[in-house]
Amino acid sequence: MASQSMVIVFGVVALLIAAATGGKIQFSYNGENGPLKWGSLSPDFSNCSNGRAQSPINIVTNDAVANPKLQPLTRDYVNEVDGTLINHGFNVGIQFDKESLGDLTINGKNYSFHQLHWHSPSDHTLDGERFPLELHMVHKAPDGSITVVAIFFRYGNPDALLKQVEGPLNELTSEKNGGGDGEAHVEVTSLKTHCLDKKTRKYFRYVGSLTTPPCTENVIWNIVGKVREVAKEQVDAIRAPVDAGCKDNARPLQALNGRKVEVYHGQ
Repeated sequence: MASQSMVIVFGVVALLIAAATGGKIQFSYNGENGPLKWGSLSPDFSNCSNGRAQSPINIVTNDAVANPKLQPLTRDYVNEVDGTLINHGFNVGIQFDKESLGDLTINGKNYSFHQLHWHSPSDHTLDGERFPLELHMVHKAPDGSITVVAIFFRYGNPDALLKQVEGPLNELTSEKNGGGDGEAHVEVTSLKTHCLDKKTRKYFRYVGSLTTPPCTENVIWNIVGKVREVAKEQVDAIRAPVDAGCKDNARPLQALNGRKVEVYHGQ
């Protein structure tokens, strides 16, 4: 009877701990919880160590195979939307208030645009070059499958999207510096999205994974060939709110393991 009581007590304690931490496993980009340890942090993260189709990768342009069956990345998003700027601790992103900002069709399947986030420096590399920033636009199908449109940025003129969230980004940083724990949320309104659905004349496609735990595989990646520009101050603002161990939130490059990278060249 005593042992049964102890089991109940430990169960309650576990529930309290999960509630206090949001039930999330803490991971980082260096140290004991860094990328090489992700797979051992939780059974749910096993793909991070054992997966054979992981991301990110180095895109070698000369090795990419032209596929005439690939279609343009036609993205038709609503012109204006409200959302929430979120500091996840390991990155900063925007969750849109609408159920879907618009659709992207791949192989006859519709994927709805739900959220976006940034990595600095870039997760992927292009011919060995790592960029200051990479934007991930995450789309989900009704069956739960995922496709991501990724855009590289190099230093130059300010980015139109980040320019719209300068104030909210400063609020996120202020909350972090004030000692706030957990996720920080700041509302963003009337976000103009025209800068996100520009025509894509060239992109690379391969099948990989999420670049953060649980490293789920069978993610269709679409890496936009044209590199955009971003001001250094904007990259600094994206990096400022995240946890100290996640300032450089690029996962190490993963082996291709025989996977093929395809390329689309538009007219």
